Amino acid sequence: MTDAPELASLIDDVTASHREEQSAGAIPAVWPTLVELGLAGIGIPEEDGGSGGTLANAVELMQALARYGISTPLIEANVAHWVLAQAGAAAGGLSTIAVTGGEVRVTDGRLRVSLPAVPWARFAASLVVLHDDGRGWVVALDQQDVAIEHQANVAGEPRDSVHLDGAAAYALHRVPSPVLVRARLGVLWSAAIVGALSRAHELTRGYVRQREQFGRPLVAIPAVASSLALMRVHVLQTQAGLARAVECWHTPDPDPERCANAAAVARITAATAATDVARLAHQLHGAMGITAEYPLHRLTRRLWAWRDTETAEHEWARRLGAATIAGGEPALWTEISA
Repeated sequence: MTDAPELASLIDDVTASHREEQSAGAIPAVWPTLVELGLAGIGIPEEDGGSGGTLANAVELMQALARYGISTPLIEANVAHWVLAQAGAAAGGLSTIAVTGGEVRVTDGRLRVSLPAVPWARFAASLVVLHDDGRGWVVALDQQDVAIEHQANVAGEPRDSVHLDGAAAYALHRVPSPVLVRARLGVLWSAAIVGALSRAHELTRGYVRQREQFGRPLVAIPAVASSLALMRVHVLQTQAGLARAVECWHTPDPDPERCANAAAVARITAATAATDVARLAHQLHGAMGITAEYPLHRLTRRLWAWRDTETAEHEWARRLGAATIAGGEPALWTEISA
């Protein structure tokens, strides 16, 4: 497994010819190359069909790729592959994933459920469905009893409604805790936001240093310098939250509740940063920030979309608040002072 600088360099080389704005709802041209390199299997043991490495390696990959504002099914494919590996099932083709707490009816191995906002479903060969009660299934999406309604988020990324009306499903056994699955998704989405935040800050910093007003660079204006510093603070806070969330996975048997609470902190911090950094970046760029040929909008539209993808910020906040109340004041003090 390559280290972080080598991985960033690899992503830079791979994406060099694919950085133009992709068509809304289209799978990116770089995706086959990512699959060929085995990047969707990072963080999954080789003996389970993955590419080896750890979740930390997957986090580095998501950060590096997100810096270019390129949308891919990488996070969903990676987590789906991880779930299948945990369950002892093989992954074939592009798989996506949906975790639900809603009603799922199962009769003779056939599923009836409607799932909103399933990432990249229209391009996927199979869908991993996990219920919050611990049950799990794999459904082939080319069946007659599967209907996919094309929808998209504000970044134009496919977030399709999938309707299973008696679709044949393979029941998974030994599936990871749904809490742990949501935590893993939360960590990887936080990593993607960190990558986009970092690049948005870099673009803005370069712009205000080069752009002049009244014979001096914009960054010499105190209000501009203050806004730029606030952007940097948001980046650092989100990086710190992400690092803490990744630490929870450094054991062979991660604790679901601990990982989920750490992921909640990372996701809440990332969501706040996504909103503020996108706003400040556009303010400091002025009209330049909304031009089609300038890359900022590719980052900010994804920041707006990714801040609430899979699990919304208020749901993470609710989880964290409940955990804090349940633990009491001594546990809270121990957690924040450790």
